[in-house]
Amino acid sequence: MLIFNNIRKILTKKNVSQKHIIKNYVAHDSAIIYDANKIYNAGEPSKINIGEGSHISGIIQVFNNCGCVKIGDHCFIGDYSRIISAANVTIGNRVQVAHMCSIMDNDVHSIDSSKRHNEFLTNVSKGVIDLFDIPKNEIIIEDDVWIASHCVVLKGVKIGKGAIVGAGSVVTKSIPPSVIVHGNPARIIRNIK
Repeated sequence: MLIFNNIRKILTKKNVSQKHIIKNYVAHDSAIIYDANKIYNAGEPSKINIGEGSHISGIIQVFNNCGCVKIGDHCFIGDYSRIISAANVTIGNRVQVAHMCSIMDNDVHSIDSSKRHNEFLTNVSKGVIDLFDIPKNEIIIEDDVWIASHCVVLKGVKIGKGAIVGAGSVVTKSIPPSVIVHGNPARIIRNIK
């Protein structure tokens, strides 16, 4: 826990420019956002939409007006979990995302080292993240999914209704409804009756 608190202090120091980051979103009146400073939206407020009775304790980030995050009703996004969108992340109703998960509909960085360096220079000089030409593809998480702690869900994945993703799993391919998956990469362990 001490490590995460120290990282948070480093990232929130005043010398880090956040002037280009707009913190805005649309949420139902009954939604609870535990720390609104953890929502980074570089586009219109409607690019991040949070449903009725949802509790958001993690980080939501939409890049330079190209991403979109829609979270349904009565969902939970746990501490230190992060949703990063440059395409589209759709989360259904009653979805539970435990602590320290990452859901990313893009590769975040180029595989080309010179592009990664230019990206870094842009980030530190302008205070914004420029995605250049990175691959991206939408993520769909259907109703009643449970994603246990320390999971990673990568671009282009659809997780079917009622599926459970076991702790520490890396989801690289779509998952059918009503199954339990686990591992790296995540594989079906058994069906849920």
